Amino acid sequence: MARKISVFVSYAHEDAEHYSHLDSHLNQLRIEGLIDTWIDREIQPGQDWNNEILQQLDTAQIVLFLVSKQFLDSEFVREQEIPRAVERAQRNDCTVIPIILEECDWQKQPFAVWQALPPTAEPVNKWHPREVAYAQIARGIAIVAENLTKEKAQQTRIVSQRRELTIYQHTPFRILGEAYDPFRAFEQVFRLAEQSDQSRLPPLPLTKNSLGDRIEFVHEDYQTILTWLLDGRQESGLPYDLVSLPYQLLGHCVEQGLIAPLDEDLLGRYGGSYVWWRETTKYKNRLYGVPLSALTMFLAIREDLFDQYGLDIPQTWDDYVRLVDEINQRRLPVAPELLQGRRHVTLWYDWLIHLYAHDSNDLVLYNSTRLPANAAASSLRSGTLSYLHHVAKLARHADGKGPLPHWAIANWDDGIEQFARGNLLMHWVFNDALDTLRRRLEVTGHNGPKPRVRFLPVPTASGSLLRNAHVEGWVLCVPCGSRYNGAANQLLNWFLDSTVQQEYVRWGGASANLEVLKQQAEQDNDRGAAAAYLDSVEDGRNARTVIDLVKAKTPIMPIAVERIVGDLYNAVIEVVRGMESEKGKTDTNRLIHQVTDRMLRRVEQRLMK
Repeated sequence: MARKISVFVSYAHEDAEHYSHLDSHLNQLRIEGLIDTWIDREIQPGQDWNNEILQQLDTAQIVLFLVSKQFLDSEFVREQEIPRAVERAQRNDCTVIPIILEECDWQKQPFAVWQALPPTAEPVNKWHPREVAYAQIARGIAIVAENLTKEKAQQTRIVSQRRELTIYQHTPFRILGEAYDPFRAFEQVFRLAEQSDQSRLPPLPLTKNSLGDRIEFVHEDYQTILTWLLDGRQESGLPYDLVSLPYQLLGHCVEQGLIAPLDEDLLGRYGGSYVWWRETTKYKNRLYGVPLSALTMFLAIREDLFDQYGLDIPQTWDDYVRLVDEINQRRLPVAPELLQGRRHVTLWYDWLIHLYAHDSNDLVLYNSTRLPANAAASSLRSGTLSYLHHVAKLARHADGKGPLPHWAIANWDDGIEQFARGNLLMHWVFNDALDTLRRRLEVTGHNGPKPRVRFLPVPTASGSLLRNAHVEGWVLCVPCGSRYNGAANQLLNWFLDSTVQQEYVRWGGASANLEVLKQQAEQDNDRGAAAAYLDSVEDGRNARTVIDLVKAKTPIMPIAVERIVGDLYNAVIEVVRGMESEKGKTDTNRLIHQVTDRMLRRVEQRLMK
């Protein structure tokens, strides 16, 4: 089990009430095993309090300064704790996080060089209610702790990999991917073909004569894979022979010399049978991968709840917006959907849905727009205004007091959980999450009737017949450092066989093979998921969609998306806080227009860099 991140809390005893409120928000992080906090209250009778405090301070990985006038006036804090922690942070031995409780002259302090919390460093005592500030602080601490945990895990893996290279005369054939349904399905099909001579699948090209039994699947989460790919110290490429990547990382990996080009004949043999192959696997006119999965987003709805509350299933985006309004007006005891949070990139996709519904298009930023610049800017603004108005409507369903998780930490997995429990009427999902959703619904219906679920395409855009599909996907690539380059290319050929793709879908994978998708849609045994996916695919293939927001495979994309998520997060916070200020006296429409202006300026700056 991963070791918890140690957190030292430095504060003035006059601010004990502040600490008590913050500590209640940190409790969930302790329950999850992410952090372990220490304050001077834990000093036992008979212990040397001075030595105990400094010993804990010298070993903490995160040091929190609860900054107030009383904190700065404390002689022990000023002369012992601050200098000691600052010195350690300057050596990268710990992370210092100032938490501003009240207005005071803290900007002249040596710790002022580090990013403070709450966001924008506005003092806690100016937030209304203050619990929102404590929640934001806890989330910020969680992000730092999660990053430190990943860094420790990466260092451990590097040491382990070096030891393995020393112990063994050769390395195993290793395949890396996100620990999620498509990659797990890939492993299941691989093992099925490997272990059964009677399999319906064609024989694996990887034989025991060449590689023995040293074939390993390595499951890592998306963020860990991203961290590895962004680490410039990987001079000889990743230590894997196949790796599954989000296609948006392709440009970065190629530019960093991590990914080897593939035989163009692959595209000639299979490209016409696969969805969005060229869009997801080519970079600068060269082929660098084959589709592990081709993804789009569609809408999961609870038919039983629609019937229970007498609601109409939405067909267009206008229907969808009216449905959310109706739930609010009737005060139904169900949330229309989940207000996504910053974890992963869910907040960005939540925003994209609204841009798609308004035909928003930012291709002008890449100098190849299909819309005039003023039309592109106008539609981008319309979609963002729609999104922030939607945030305002959903805020009352996500205040942390009801059954739903707080929006600041919510993600797709949270949504699937609440959707299965009947707390959400609808939930946006990618088609690679279907198996996870299916398993969760089976658990829900174990002791009673199963929830009735139907999958619909993304509603058509307002005022048009366009259905703007997300183009997403994971691709299998061969790293430049692969010791089994030939075997890796053979395995890619094997995986593209339609029989393998059919088996892959059966195990929960999201196939990109068009014929397999059509067979799934005709069977209609997935409550409309395959048919909804095909509708989106056909719109894309017929060039009826104009959306390409932040979908280029350029090297800046991972950084641009991360920063846009930060801009979105700040915009959502500003809107929700503005609604709560002065007991709702704020003009919400004016506030949303102001926030939209600031946010779009930042987004354009991100994309132009």
